[in-house]
This record gives sequence, structure tokens and C-alpha cells, in this order.
Amino acid sequence: VNGQGLLTGGLADGSTTPQQYAPADLLSVTYSTTYTTEQVGDDGLKHTPTGLEARIVTSQPAKSDGPTLIYRLNVDVGGCGGFIQYFLPGPASAPTDPKGLQFRQFASRGCPADATKTIAGWTVAQDGATLVISMPYAGTPATELPYIAPGRFLSTLAAEVRTNLGVLTAPAIDITGAGLDFKIGSDVPKNVPCTTGCPEA
Repeated sequence: VNGQGLLTGGLADGSTTPQQYAPADLLSVTYSTTYTTEQVGDDGLKHTPTGLEARIVTSQPAKSDGPTLIYRLNVDVGGCGGFIQYFLPGPASAPTDPKGLQFRQFASRGCPADATKTIAGWTVAQDGATLVISMPYAGTPATELPYIAPGRFLSTLAAEVRTNLGVLTAPAIDITGAGLDFKIGSDVPKNVPCTTGCPEA
């Protein structure tokens, strides 16, 4: 297991590749708030948050040459603790292995109940050696929206890559340390007031 640090930006120490499998060697995890920008009058700008994004960087592009791999963020988001996790199949995956992206919630960590949810509007894309998890507000059910709303905090206890062997989600291939808290919406630029050519109220 790799004892790398987890950051909200930048690279962790990637000098030790766990079991020499670079696609599962975690380098960094970053979070950001997505937003749109609207022109207001001649000189104003309005920035509107549209969702939450997580970016998981590994030494090489994520893949599995064997069993299903789980790229997992162990988080507390908006007071609900659990796993945001992506199941990446490989040639040795079992037919019963979970697939895609899940939000696993635990009542013992502040969620309403133990639940494993697949949110259709949440997606995963691969950008080179980065897994991009997109959680747009427009694609998030009303029951989950308060957890990722602007002003809520996201704390990461660890990021992990694990194998999925039947009913087991072990062993761990790589685990990071805890990260810094991220306030959702804190990275959205401030609105620029309109002074000329402004629309009438």
C-alpha cells in the first residue's frame, strides 16, 4: 500500500508505484465547482455554479488488466459520509461485479440511511491519466442535491484503488492520506456588477 498524501491541488509523492501497477498509482485528487458565466449589460458578469467535479490523477491512464478495479473517494460531503466510487472492469471481471459510478451512503456517518445509489446524471470521463467525475446539479436528484450545494463542505478521508473479487472489495492497491476540506462554490469567481447598459429591473 502506498502512503502518499492527498491534496486538493498538485501532485503527491508518486515515486513508489504500488505493485508496479501505474494505472492504480494515485498521484492527486482535486475538486472544483463548475459554473457558467453570463454577460450582464455592457460590463457585468454573473457566475452561476452548475455542479461539482472531482479529478483523480494516476501515474498512467486508469485501466485493469485483471479483475474489476474500484477508484474510490471516501468522503463526507454536505454531512453525508460514504464512498463516491467508480468500478472499472477488466478481463477477469465477474459478471456480477458492479459497473459504473456509485454514491454509497452510510447512516452511521450522517446520511438518512444505508444506501447505494446510481445517479444517472453523474458521469465519469477519462482524460489521459485523469478520471473526471462530473456531478452536475441539473442531473442530481432533489434528495442528493443538498449534499453538493454551494456552501457545503467536502472532506476526503482517503482516496483508494481496490480490487473487486466477488463480494470482497479488497485488497487495496493504493491508499492516500486525508485531504484538505473543500468548500463547494468557493472557487467560483465573484460576480462583476453591471454599471452601463444594464437591463431594467
